[in-house]
Amino acid sequence: MKLLVVDDHPIVRSALRRLLAGRAMDIREAASGPEALDAFREFGPDLVLMDLNLPGMSGFEVIRRLKTENAHARILVLSMHDSPRSMSRALHAGAGGYITKDAPPDRILAALDALARGPAYQEERVT
Repeated sequence: MKLLVVDDHPIVRSALRRLLAGRAMDIREAASGPEALDAFREFGPDLVLMDLNLPGMSGFEVIRRLKTENAHARILVLSMHDSPRSMSRALHAGAGGYITKDAPPDRILAALDALARGPAYQEERVT
């Protein structure tokens, strides 16, 4: 499986790589909205795991553009924002799931697995 990790913090990208190290995944990274679009076009990932706060372009706009380029793109938002408004905006833009950064690692893995198998994932705790 090919995964694109999009986050502006190198430590977050590194931690996610380590979390996913035991899985059979080809992982690429992007640190900004424009980088994410370029990497998506070049790499053709099966899943995109991305933050909403990105330099160069908001995560919401990145999601919209990815879904315009590929309606079947599977995008899981991993965000520090736990507000219903942020989740709603991300899902409306086209994300297939939303999970907060304070989720335990096993829940992040479960969310990726769920989105890889089906059309959507939603963290129950976001209210």
